[in-house]
Amino acid sequence: MKTSLSIFIAIFTLHLGFSQSHKGTINPVTESGLHKVLVSPEIRSASKENTSHFRILDANNKEVPYAVLNTEDAQVSEFISYIIQSHVVIKDSVTSLMIANDAKRIQNKLVLQIANTSVNKHYDISGSNDAKQWFGLVSNATLINLNNPDSTFVEKTISFPSNQYQYLRIDFKDKKSLPINVLAVGEYNNTLVGQQPIVFKGFKYIISENAKEKVTTINFKAANAYQIDGIAFNIKTPSYFRNAQLLVKNTQSIKNKEVTYDDVYVNFQFNSAESNIINLTYFTQKQFSITIENKDNQPLEITDIILFQNPLYVVTNLKADQNYTVVVDSTYNKPSYDLVNFIPATTNNLPEARIKSFTKVKQATLQATQKAFWQTNAFMWGCISIGVCVIGYFAMGMLKDMKG
Repeated sequence: MKTSLSIFIAIFTLHLGFSQSHKGTINPVTESGLHKVLVSPEIRSASKENTSHFRILDANNKEVPYAVLNTEDAQVSEFISYIIQSHVVIKDSVTSLMIANDAKRIQNKLVLQIANTSVNKHYDISGSNDAKQWFGLVSNATLINLNNPDSTFVEKTISFPSNQYQYLRIDFKDKKSLPINVLAVGEYNNTLVGQQPIVFKGFKYIISENAKEKVTTINFKAANAYQIDGIAFNIKTPSYFRNAQLLVKNTQSIKNKEVTYDDVYVNFQFNSAESNIINLTYFTQKQFSITIENKDNQPLEITDIILFQNPLYVVTNLKADQNYTVVVDSTYNKPSYDLVNFIPATTNNLPEARIKSFTKVKQATLQATQKAFWQTNAFMWGCISIGVCVIGYFAMGMLKDMKG
């Protein structure tokens, strides 16, 4: 019986191996190295939003490691270099740098890029509005640790009281040491870089009016379930404020019968004073609706509705002019690749590779494309036949033993 059970398990496992459902190819890249690959809404829908079912295969059908990229908004720092208006050196006395603040923005710090040195340097900072009369801001401060072993220069931030002086002057004292080489003076501009959402056309919608109930209903429907991260409405009506609801279909068992009903997923408002965008979280549906309460007003004139999805990328190492296939297989578990430990901190400059011809593959086609005999349909049915015979043999043996 143990033998027959083992055969049955083997047959069942083999059967699961034929659960590959979708397949596509990656456009050949011209340069080897790390690439970002967009996981399209169609791929995410096929994998049921589970990247564990997603694989990249090379021409030899071997897995190519990938890492799922975190596509949340990221803060990017950019160094903005200021023009040094004057650079005056008085030998064995002082080196003065004057920086203009033409926009008269409020500032309280500057970043200095200084060529590596083992010298410590004392300095004063003053401010002026005419570059003639100067007012003190910092006196006898010290720059230390001016050596960066990983670069040829070091960055140091100097702070001072907040001001709007048109000119700032930094006086480095050179009486006890030679001048230091200040390569640049500026500041870091931190900006939040957001991911551009993907607009997709997987859903169709129909707008209908119920004059008696004074309600507008918008029904959305798609062939497959998609994750929707936001819905944007273009409304031509000039002034409005309407309560609305997003409804999803749910089922409930009542007296042994499955009853389908509309469940409120979220309440919101349409407001002409705001952007009419609904942001959603983990909302994956193939059918839903929105109802708008018009009260005694005319229905909203909605000219367009856009559904979008935040992008999902994977990072993978591709070789130039090589063929790669992507597959979705529900039997795959979450992969564990070393590559996840070697993804750069910023991926904005990585080249992108695109997936094309991603389609659902028929079971017969999948089996026909397998070259090994053990992966063919004939082998599977042969195993099943052998398994049935073995189970029948042991069953007959057990019946004879019971009769005896």
